[in-house]
Amino acid sequence: MKYMEKIFRQVASMIFIPQKPVTDLLYMVEECRHAWQYAKKEFDMCDQEMVDYVVFKLNAAERQYMALLAKARREGLKAWPDEIAAAAARQECAEKQRCRKSIEIN
Repeated sequence: MKYMEKIFRQVASMIFIPQKPVTDLLYMVEECRHAWQYAKKEFDMCDQEMVDYVVFKLNAAERQYMALLAKARREGLKAWPDEIAAAAARQECAEKQRCRKSIEIN
């Protein structure tokens, strides 16, 4: 019986592609976040002729980052403990409210 199990595992390892480790997904998320931040900086410094290209690059980087975050969320990955994530969400919400108020004032 163990012999058949061993053969099955060998065949299965040849047929099925192993799942990527979680660290690869986290690494990809981090790399995409850096690419998105770089695209934002590039947008701030671009010439008038390059605006369309940089906007396209910025949108593509943002979408890729959001897609990888959604994938990580579906797999149950978290970058921070729940307490820190909740605090970050509250801070982000407060920043959005301040931004809205400053727009309304202007």
